[in-house]
Amino acid sequence: MSFIAKLSQAVTDVTIPSTTLDPVVNAGTSWLFDFTNPYCNTNPAGNLAAGSTFRNLVEGAADAVVVRPAGTTAIENLAALAGLRWNASSAFTNIDQVDLGSGYSFAPSTPFVIGVWLKQAADGNTAAYQPVARRTLTNANASQWIIDSGASGNNHRGNVGNLEGTSSTGPSPSAVQNLLARDVVHHVAFSYQPGANGVRLWHNGAEVSPIGPITGPAELRAEAATHILLALAGKGSIYRFWSERYALADRTAAQAVAQEWSLNTGRFV
Repeated sequence: MSFIAKLSQAVTDVTIPSTTLDPVVNAGTSWLFDFTNPYCNTNPAGNLAAGSTFRNLVEGAADAVVVRPAGTTAIENLAALAGLRWNASSAFTNIDQVDLGSGYSFAPSTPFVIGVWLKQAADGNTAAYQPVARRTLTNANASQWIIDSGASGNNHRGNVGNLEGTSSTGPSPSAVQNLLARDVVHHVAFSYQPGANGVRLWHNGAEVSPIGPITGPAELRAEAATHILLALAGKGSIYRFWSERYALADRTAAQAVAQEWSLNTGRFV
């Protein structure tokens, strides 16, 4: 009889059976909501009522809840657990949102990576800088972090901020192929660590950060009172939303993104 007393590093071999609710979950995972997973999403198909909940696939971590701030655009829970869909374009503050609560504020200099799987509808709007996920109640310049649709409405970027300003990264101007085609599933992820090359962006598993260093602020803004909100103001679907403090898993942001991409590409339609 033998047993493993301690692992010296994070396990990334996808052939090893996982004892967690999802194979990407590790010691550094902050949250993971997979709206196609029957444990996470136990809601009936159709428009979700305010107060509907989603279970976090990180055991012991807080659930998420549907909130209706002031709007009329509900979230549709697609049949056969095919994801969440926003069926009309509207301002972020006028649509139902998935609220993760205020319990995930990152410590001031914590390296992290955040990713979302989404599909924008062909007939959705292309307004600039539409938030997809954020920890802020105002705009990017007052956020701890935000993922939005970029200047074109199809060129998603990550943004982190502090009291002195913000640092954002989007696809390189020469990388037009990284514009997010409509009616196609995409995985967008960005990471933060303090210092040079501290803010980086990935699209479908590949890094697409601009050429040259994007300096990450030495410390993030303190946003303890604000909630993390997830929605698709431009119309379309969201399938999965995750975050990892990758240093706690003894790996890099690139390794975390690569595992997420390799295990989930092709799953969503």
